[in-house]
Amino acid sequence: MSRSFPSVAVLAALALAGTVAAKDKAPDLQPYTLAVEARWGHAPGPEAFRADVERALAASAARGCVAEIAAGSDAVSGGRSDLVLVVTLDGYLEEIRFDDSLATAVTPGEPTKELRRVAVVEVDNTVLLTVRDGDREVATKSFHADVTYRPMYIGEEPQATARTRVIEEITDETRKLLCKTGGKLAARIREEAPTR
Repeated sequence: MSRSFPSVAVLAALALAGTVAAKDKAPDLQPYTLAVEARWGHAPGPEAFRADVERALAASAARGCVAEIAAGSDAVSGGRSDLVLVVTLDGYLEEIRFDDSLATAVTPGEPTKELRRVAVVEVDNTVLLTVRDGDREVATKSFHADVTYRPMYIGEEPQATARTRVIEEITDETRKLLCKTGGKLAARIREEAPTR
């Protein structure tokens, strides 16, 4: 008895069609408005970092994930959005580590010693998405973001690069939550906000 198997070309075409169809789906949150805030948890870190995270989150979500976005504590506490996203930052650590001994690191001299510094930035993150009406949870996610960065050229500021990359990591992880297209997130919102 002979079996007939689909050709590789047919399987590839089906896989491609499925990928294109998945990309064409609108994000679950696209019809909703969102207020977003980044705040410190138990141990506050630099205000500039928190503000940069908040701006980056708003800009990221505004790229097609939601209908409209407002950022800041006022938008979260007194706004009129359908949904509220709060990202709590905790355990912030920023430091420079030296490959040299401490005595060598603080001694002026060889310019290439700058390249032997390593910037470390890390922070714990808890993302909470709620329906504004009744403050009911729709989704939550916790993750640790950390970057270790060694400068590539003399004069580069490794701390600034490490900070930027940690913020990118936070926004990427949050965007994965906000831009889902499977329908489960939309169904959860409908459950928690039946009037919508």
